Amino acid sequence: MKKSLLLLSFLMIGTINALAQKPVYQINKIGEKYSQSDIEAAFENSNFCGLINPDQDYTILFDDGTEVVIFSAPLAKGFDSTCVRENNSKENDIVWSIKSGVLMRPMSATYNKKS
Repeated sequence: MKKSLLLLSFLMIGTINALAQKPVYQINKIGEKYSQSDIEAAFENSNFCGLINPDQDYTILFDDGTEVVIFSAPLAKGFDSTCVRENNSKENDIVWSIKSGVLMRPMSATYNKKS
C-alpha cells in the first residue's frame, strides 16, 4: 500500500512538473519541406543555448518558409544566464534548415590567404 501511494505521488509530481514547464519555442508557420514532427524533433534535440534573447523574441526563418519563434528569457524560464545572448538584429536575415533532425544555421566562412 505504501509503495503504491509513493509511486502515485511521484507520478503526480512528475505530471505537474511537465505541465508547469513553459515552452521555449512556438511554431508560427509550417513550410513545404519540413513537417511539424520534423520541426519539433529538431527543436527537442536543441539545447537553445545562445538562441535566447534577454528581452525580445527571436524568429527563426527556414529555407522552406517555416517560421519558429524562440521566446525571450523572461518567457523561457529555467535556462542558465550564460545561455542568454545579446539581442542581434543582424541575424534576422539568416535562413536555417533541418538536416537529419538537427537545426542547421549557415555560418559565414572567412580565411586568410597565405603569402
